[in-house]
Amino acid sequence: MLDEYDAIRLWRQLFQDAPITSLTLVQASSLIEAMSPESPVRTRLAAELEDIRSLHQGQQPKRVR
Repeated sequence: MLDEYDAIRLWRQLFQDAPITSLTLVQASSLIEAMSPESPVRTRLAAELEDIRSLHQGQQPKRVR
């Protein structure tokens, strides 16, 4: 089980000064899953991840048909 301090540290490493890729999103999701379900930090990070995913999907180039 990942404690809150380590989770926040790892979260910052994932998103600080690095482009957001599909791999980044998978790693962030795994980080959240490694935390206690009762953790308020887990809840906050899960909400942040959903926002990041929404923004990331909006930035993806659209496919030409």
